[in-house]
Amino acid sequence: MYVGPSRRRGGNRYLYYRCSNKGCTRDKKSIRAKVIFDYIYDFLEKGLNFTEKEYNKFYADIEKMHENRLDKFKIELHSRQSSLSNVTKKIRDIAEKLIDIDKTSVVWTVNSDKILKLQEEEENQKNEIKKLQEKISKNEVIRISLDEFLNTSKNASLIVKRGNAVQKDIICRNIFLNIFVGVDEIVSVKLKEPFNTLLKERVVNLNRDDWT
Repeated sequence: MYVGPSRRRGGNRYLYYRCSNKGCTRDKKSIRAKVIFDYIYDFLEKGLNFTEKEYNKFYADIEKMHENRLDKFKIELHSRQSSLSNVTKKIRDIAEKLIDIDKTSVVWTVNSDKILKLQEEEENQKNEIKKLQEKISKNEVIRISLDEFLNTSKNASLIVKRGNAVQKDIICRNIFLNIFVGVDEIVSVKLKEPFNTLLKERVVNLNRDDWT
């Protein structure tokens, strides 16, 4: 989407967000910026107000999940390395046996075909091993600082309302991943982590309290 002013009847100018995506199927391509910001103001007015305890719990859960994923990657890596070793050995054994065999014979042709297939499997195993090694090296938890988390959580509404265009943009980018719009209203929003998961957990806990 891109933003721009539009003049309405009576000469008043309003700021609109308009979808410029060629694949957009919306009948109405634009929505007033006021609608979006009123929703954001109201959403943040109610306050995220997450706590240090929630912050620590979220990252403890995330780190545990990453550790489990890392263990799975390492197990698969070990398995593929063993498979690669076996395939490489088979290629070498067959190649050694073919040294004294006539290249015009059926035996040589059959075993040569076996080597080609094994070499394809060998290359595939190498590629998969490389992918796993990259996943393992990149499998780290990226976290925002506690101060940034608490400050954004508690003061976002104030900053967005009073801040300049750059400050508004920074806060919205830090909190919101996607804003889903209807015809003339906001349908829903998706927050960035860790706010998205924490908000979901809070809603679940509130619903549980209603049943107790």
